[in-house]
Amino acid sequence: QAAGPAQDGIVASSADAADAAPMGNAPPCCTTPGTSPEVFVATSRSIDVRGVDGTDAGAPEQLIGEWRSSMGTYTISPGGAPGELRFTERMEPGCTVTGTLRRSDAWWEAEIANEADGTRFGFLRMQRSGAGMRSSFRFQASDEWDPVGFVASRVE
Repeated sequence: QAAGPAQDGIVASSADAADAAPMGNAPPCCTTPGTSPEVFVATSRSIDVRGVDGTDAGAPEQLIGEWRSSMGTYTISPGGAPGELRFTERMEPGCTVTGTLRRSDAWWEAEIANEADGTRFGFLRMQRSGAGMRSSFRFQASDEWDPVGFVASRVE
């Protein structure tokens, strides 16, 4: 049962969290046992799913910075090697997921893992979309990408 609308999406109560986990039904990487976080579930009305609007989705300087979506705030910084970017998101105290983004056609893609122990969280892809940053998730490399994903805004 929905707790109320948020940005044309649905904010699920903690009781619904098991049915509506973030990014492609991914479980939170770090949760306190016995708790269920409130989760934003995107609907097709809440996110423009038409694709890239003409901006260079792969220009690294356009991705670098701090971004905020309905799921949280993350940072994209220069990577350790040419042609790489670093994705970092603090999920909750003591749990940070990271990955090295590499260009793959019109997307930047990374395998993301818990920074503390290296446990794989899944796969993430990102691209610029207008003034925002579009992202999509999948658990395994063989899975389909989440068809809706999220759009983040740059933190000023």
